[in-house]
Amino acid sequence: MPQETTTNPSAAGQALREAAVGFLFWLGFVLILEPGNLVRAAHAGLEVSWFNEALRMACAGLAGAPTWPLLSWLSRRLPVRGPGAPRNAVLLLVCIVMLAGAMILLGALASRWLPPTTIRGGLGDQLAGNLMLLIAALAVLTAGAQFRLGSKPGRGRIDGEPGPAPSLERIPVKARGGTLLLATAELDWIEAQGNYLALHVGPAEHLIRETLSGLEARLDPSRFVRIHRGAMVNLDRVRQVSPLGNGDAVIRLDTGAELRLSRKHRQALLARIGG
Repeated sequence: MPQETTTNPSAAGQALREAAVGFLFWLGFVLILEPGNLVRAAHAGLEVSWFNEALRMACAGLAGAPTWPLLSWLSRRLPVRGPGAPRNAVLLLVCIVMLAGAMILLGALASRWLPPTTIRGGLGDQLAGNLMLLIAALAVLTAGAQFRLGSKPGRGRIDGEPGPAPSLERIPVKARGGTLLLATAELDWIEAQGNYLALHVGPAEHLIRETLSGLEARLDPSRFVRIHRGAMVNLDRVRQVSPLGNGDAVIRLDTGAELRLSRKHRQALLARIGG
């Protein structure tokens, strides 16, 4: 028996809503520009056909409708928050410029089949006159997509991907004769040492090849907190925080170890421990 295929009504509805937002945005965009087009047409002695102008604006809205779903999709994959924000911002800008150029090319090709309107000039004229304007409009749309991405929980991940992974509970550490599974709850503090991290457990020190930011992203944020650029501490091990004159502080652990707390991270740690 052949398998019956089904579609996701909610996904289809979401796509239609996003396309409608794109259509309304670009329809409003050309309506804002229309008075200027009419003034230039009057100065050039052109006869205005209101039907042709309405057809042109409707076609512009339809052609621009896919831009909002596309920019929403790009924003989910290139969020301008987090460690990769600068790179993602540059990639988004490149995409915006390419999309603006494609829209102008599409408009120039469509003008060959549409009735004459107040828009005049070849592809070069359109690029010179409208490229920066379209880039600015697409940037506004992208900013809206990024804002929506950051304002709704769970929207920062790619559709279909699972939510955030559970906090790391054990860390594999190479040891003689095999691998030691070190419970993260046993850690006192973590220190960056070049390309390695030193995991301090009492008097013992275990080295793993990992970055501090990479391990921090997988640890329980309610237990581990950064104390300066190259170290994190297990809050359960903090016994005392003593301020220093320059805004920094000294952390004393249950083991007796003393660690430097930078001014940049001091308030965050004190807020976490209720100090």
